[in-house]
Amino acid sequence: MKTLFVTDLDGTLLDDNSKIKPRSAELLNRLIDEGILFTAATARTFSTTVPIFSEVRLNCPLILMNGVNIFDPVKKKTILSHPIDYDTGRKIVDIFHKHGKYPLMYFENDNKMKVEYEKLITKSQKEFVGLRQQFYHKDFVQVDEFSLFEGNNFIYVVTLDKKDEIDPIYREIMSLGNLDCNFYGDTYSGEYFLEISTKGISKASGAIWLKERLNVDKIVAFGDNMNDFQLFEAADEAYATSNACDKLKEIATGVIKSNNEDAVAGFISEYCRS
Repeated sequence: MKTLFVTDLDGTLLDDNSKIKPRSAELLNRLIDEGILFTAATARTFSTTVPIFSEVRLNCPLILMNGVNIFDPVKKKTILSHPIDYDTGRKIVDIFHKHGKYPLMYFENDNKMKVEYEKLITKSQKEFVGLRQQFYHKDFVQVDEFSLFEGNNFIYVVTLDKKDEIDPIYREIMSLGNLDCNFYGDTYSGEYFLEISTKGISKASGAIWLKERLNVDKIVAFGDNMNDFQLFEAADEAYATSNACDKLKEIATGVIKSNNEDAVAGFISEYCRS
């Protein structure tokens, strides 16, 4: 029986320093060399995901931006993406402005990601952008008006703020009916992410697409936060790290060690020997 192992990154495969531990990399490389199918499903883009796996010989496409982007790490190119149309993009911007907020808007063209923003208001937003510019050389551009025009592949929206500041925006975005949102606590800052994509797209949809493409029999998933909920529901087996939120543990097949204890790689190694 062919199995696809799909792991979240932050709080799951990655330790508290946002790194893959050397022992995990060693185990994963051995398992991949032995033929297992392994990938990650994350809210991150390819700019911040591919460097994380510099010591791991990935053999499957990555599920990025909560399923919006499927990326081939070997050929280094996008093989599937899900854009948001112009009219919907304008509505998203109008809703944010109505509440005095300013999102990060993600555009992808020719395997290059550009992120536009009007203002960075909160400390966490500034740190989010600064970290990605410093360590991943990500292309963040401050603009007076977002590049929402035909031919510019608009795919994703992100903001990070206090929960009660984002909640009204989340509710209004969901009321449009043609978008999906991930609204959950950040692993690092304690604030909340709101991530917006076209309807029906998620980590789960990406995993199911890969399952069919790779002709595998089942999905075994790993996660820690509420943006892994749909992935857990779609998987045949799903395991929460011990540091995971309680709601995810409630629907998990089981609970494994913490993200600081090589939990995912260690579990897969044992799983494949059983």
